Amino acid sequence: TGRVFTGVYASGDSGALQGNRGADQTGGIVGGLRSVSDRPDKYNDGDPDDPMLVADCYNEAQVTGLVAVGGIVGETGVYCTIARCYNGTITDLSDWKRNQEAGKVVSARWNKPMTGGIVGELRSGNVAYCANYAEVRNIQTCYYTAGIAGCIFVSDDYPNVTGEIYACFNSGGIYTVNTTEGVEFREAGICGQNEGYVHDCITMKGAVPFHGDSPIGANDWGATSNLYVKSFEELTSSQGAALLNAIAAQQNDWSSYWFINGVGYPVLNTWVPDAQRIELTADIVASVSQIEPAPWMGEGACPVPMLKVVLTDGTELVQNADFLAVAQAGAWEMSGGGAYSAGIMGLGRYKGAVVDCARYDIGACDLSLAAVQATPMKYNFGRVVFPTEVTATIGGSPISESALDF
Repeated sequence: TGRVFTGVYASGDSGALQGNRGADQTGGIVGGLRSVSDRPDKYNDGDPDDPMLVADCYNEAQVTGLVAVGGIVGETGVYCTIARCYNGTITDLSDWKRNQEAGKVVSARWNKPMTGGIVGELRSGNVAYCANYAEVRNIQTCYYTAGIAGCIFVSDDYPNVTGEIYACFNSGGIYTVNTTEGVEFREAGICGQNEGYVHDCITMKGAVPFHGDSPIGANDWGATSNLYVKSFEELTSSQGAALLNAIAAQQNDWSSYWFINGVGYPVLNTWVPDAQRIELTADIVASVSQIEPAPWMGEGACPVPMLKVVLTDGTELVQNADFLAVAQAGAWEMSGGGAYSAGIMGLGRYKGAVVDCARYDIGACDLSLAAVQATPMKYNFGRVVFPTEVTATIGGSPISESALDF
């Protein structure tokens, strides 16, 4: 089976974690996430059916190395997943100041240092539902350095395997040498170099002081969608959590999601299992109304409308952060006049459900709002070549192939 690391905690109380002089693959939890194989001088990059996993871990120790330095993992193999981890800590709960020294990640190489708050070098693996609060720094150059991953590389041995980062946020400062190279090569809020797919992530405004708050570095040969630069106030709101949750239904059926537990940065539901929750009942829900119709997704697909929920005390809840809208079973055809009935289900600070509390319609799907990903195309000497597969999602839900043409 693949290697599994869960529930590991590294504390700054024991001093900094430092790689040997000239060493690479230094991480707060795991240095190199690759298994030794039975062949000499070869490594096992994992198995697609049994990937190596680092989950539910956090690091508050400083991490220093030469290259491939990460707050959680230094370098991954190909079939690896890093999930539900965070690097750094919050020291002042009154105004949610970050202690950027706790979990601080520093690399010293001048060429492609691959330094990240969560992972230094991501070789086609996945990073999901992770957060970095700590400073990330390179002392020699100004690129391949970012809040979540220093870089995503496509392995030469696995050219068809695409790395992915999603549902993550960074509030840590990204500091590098402020050189003129920054015009072409620069540090970034989420990923320093992207050869994969980075989507549905937030970097906090002001986190990248030298070359601007770009979520992705200048070397961006991969795909991106739904990347946001948000202020502290926006990131720490239910609206910020909702942006991070855009694909929670599609990816994990809401087993993992972000919410605002009172005040402060978004937290994962798995990080706060005993959070005090408020029961949503018909008595405390003053009104539920349709904001906009559900977008048609194709025959048989039941799209979800956007709803406005107001409690009796005047609190307005945010969809996909405070509650889920529950569509009518079997409702997929376009309609008007409030043809269908929706309910709501509590998320995060809220629990319980209220059924049949709003009327809604299904309208046309606006493809300009969709996120589209296509399989890579190979150059064929001037001939027009189309991708073999195109997928589109809107609001985190896949659009039926019957509704698409390309």
